[in-house]
Amino acid sequence: MKFFDFHLRGKNLEADHTLIKEALRLGYAGVSLFYLEKDYKLALKYLDRIRADINLNNYSLNHSSGNITDFQIIAGLKLKPKNPLDLQKKIRNLPKTDILMVQGGDLKINRAACENIKVDILSRPYYKRRDSGINHVLAKEAFKNNVSIEISLNDLLRSKNSLRAKIISYFHDIIKLHRKFNFPLLISSGAASFYDLRTPRDLIALFKCLNMNEDEIITSISHLPRSILDNSLQRKNTIVSGVKVIP
Repeated sequence: MKFFDFHLRGKNLEADHTLIKEALRLGYAGVSLFYLEKDYKLALKYLDRIRADINLNNYSLNHSSGNITDFQIIAGLKLKPKNPLDLQKKIRNLPKTDILMVQGGDLKINRAACENIKVDILSRPYYKRRDSGINHVLAKEAFKNNVSIEISLNDLLRSKNSLRAKIISYFHDIIKLHRKFNFPLLISSGAASFYDLRTPRDLIALFKCLNMNEDEIITSISHLPRSILDNSLQRKNTIVSGVKVIP
């Protein structure tokens, strides 16, 4: 079983290298690092260097066992729009990217993201809210447009007391809507440093405590990330709707 941490917060060459090496040590088969627009182009350049170093060392460690697999390092673009119109404008002017994430929180932005087929992930729709940020209408749109809704372990780790209780409540609400409307549900660490990372088994154990079963959790940290990558590849090979390049 291959597990992915599909939301690490990219910073700079040194910090990202450390973060990726720790994810590899913890047993992940790949990670996705997200960057804001102003940092994205520079990040693409130094991630190539990190990929080469990580996979060279990984090859050396696994060569004797014959278990040689590349560790996947995916670059993602994270948008923080001011309003739905700003989101549409940013998407029209997007650079080429593997994965597109929209920072949630504002209910209008949450809805605009769920309604846009070009959005891969709506991140933390509950951010700075007094509810989960997802309702029946948004859940239906997320399913229709195949937009993944992300819940982040980091929000639990960095909260205390009543705030933590509220976040757990938001997670429960999103999980219930996911079961009813079947939109993709993504679980990630949201790690900004290697201290925020947890093993895949830690994630499974924690989210079992939130009444998710093991199959649901594995889908969220294994099958869904691979599906997002496949959809991204399909989009890259599509020239216009219904016409695509066959590799």
